[in-house]
Amino acid sequence: MASNKQYIGEAAKRLGLSLDEKKMVAYGNVKDYTIAVYMKQDGGDSRGYICVTFCASFLGTQLDPMSLQSEMNRNHISCVGEGSYIHIKIPASGNIQKKTEEIAFAVEKMCETLSAARCMNCDEKGIIGPAEVYYLQGKVAFFGEDSYKAMQAAMAVRQQKDAAVKENIPLGLVGALVGSLAGLVLMLIFGRLGRVSMISGLVMGLTVVFGYQKLGKKFSTVSAVLCVLVCAVMSYLGFRLDATIDIYGDLHALSNAFTFGYCFQNVEDIYAGGGAGGTYNTNMFMMVGMSLVSSLIIIWAEASSKKEKYELYKLGGAGR
Repeated sequence: MASNKQYIGEAAKRLGLSLDEKKMVAYGNVKDYTIAVYMKQDGGDSRGYICVTFCASFLGTQLDPMSLQSEMNRNHISCVGEGSYIHIKIPASGNIQKKTEEIAFAVEKMCETLSAARCMNCDEKGIIGPAEVYYLQGKVAFFGEDSYKAMQAAMAVRQQKDAAVKENIPLGLVGALVGSLAGLVLMLIFGRLGRVSMISGLVMGLTVVFGYQKLGKKFSTVSAVLCVLVCAVMSYLGFRLDATIDIYGDLHALSNAFTFGYCFQNVEDIYAGGGAGGTYNTNMFMMVGMSLVSSLIIIWAEASSKKEKYELYKLGGAGR
């Protein structure tokens, strides 16, 4: 099976496009239309699909996506409109030569359809004229010179405003603790449903990081460490509470000496004495581990989105 990189690389050769290997996007001009060919994710399909993007306008007005789609459907080509953008969707599977020809055919038919409708090349603002292909905040974008300068200025202002916001670590910690309490309640509910080890750990990670972000305003290395620590402590506490609830009813029925506090303090010994010490430890490590993994994934995603937030990268050239 061909890789996504091969599909885009071969499409670039076939259509005479440039290839930006950093973002793995083929881009350039075909019959006076700027196009970009790249991989895009779609729902639950991890492989995604090949997306061929145009940007066109009729006398400065947006195209009618329904009529355009109807025209392209006659050639068995799937496309969707998004403002001035037109996206052709091609499944990312099959023989690489056949797939390359399928892409070339779709591009040719789209150029013919746009030309017949007297649609002209434009940028994402609908401004008719030449357009360059950029990578804006993790997405392909088409800009003319004026639109690019306007976007660059807007992003600079946004970056200055964000830089002026200070992280509030004490409030962020309060938010993380409040989030962890919500996670703890959900953990106990899931525990009654027999899902304490996996789902509960994920929920704890989500609620802790969300709580910190809500009140702390910003995320840093310090906040990441605090969230991981809160996750570990509260996940362990939640698991211990859930395990105590499991045994308290039966033991208290045997003797009033088995109070909830006593069971909570001695829960490991009680499970070990009943021959379930190994199961107790395994489930505890699974749940705490899942909460830590989920919090780290969310923290990583936050760091990645922060990096993309100010990204304005011209394909084949320098970017912000």
